[in-house]
Amino acid sequence: MPEFPGGMPGLMEFIRQNIRYPQAARQSRLEGRIIVQVVIDKDGSVIQPRIFRSVNPVLSADAALCEEALRIVSIMPKWKPGNQHGVNLKVRFTFPIRFESPTSQIT
Repeated sequence: MPEFPGGMPGLMEFIRQNIRYPQAARQSRLEGRIIVQVVIDKDGSVIQPRIFRSVNPVLSADAALCEEALRIVSIMPKWKPGNQHGVNLKVRFTFPIRFESPTSQIT
């Protein structure tokens, strides 16, 4: 199984630090979870990113969330690649990116 530097907590922290809530989604008050699927290459590079599931494909603001999710993936560092019997492998990996309106995070 491939691993992001710092494991799942590291991945969630990377997303939290780099996420930019899109203006179109903010104006539409669109929140939710985008499921992203990537392939971690033999050298740990993140390749073939795609949106596995979006928040609401009917809404135009959904495209802004998908675009932001793919932007975050594009700036990720290399991962520790998947390995089986000492051989690095390409491995498909799926994870969520949660979008919450900045105003809903105020407590």
